[in-house]
Amino acid sequence: MKKFKVTTKNKLYNGITEGVAFVNGEAIVEDEVKVKVLVHNYGYEAEEMKAKAEVKVEKETAEEKKAPTKRK
Repeated sequence: MKKFKVTTKNKLYNGITEGVAFVNGEAIVEDEVKVKVLVHNYGYEAEEMKAKAEVKVEKETAEEKKAPTKRK
């Protein structure tokens, strides 16, 4: 299931909007419909979070792409 990090314009906001609890202007939301409501009705910003496994695979791939250094 996708997860989204939703942020408010007010970085000090601690409260509940549309049933989503925000701490310091941030919340993690899994319901895509709620994300759309928060973005369109309240002007919040949202970004999809990558799973830890995806991040690890990307890191390993980047390390594999580095050319080995030649030793003299």
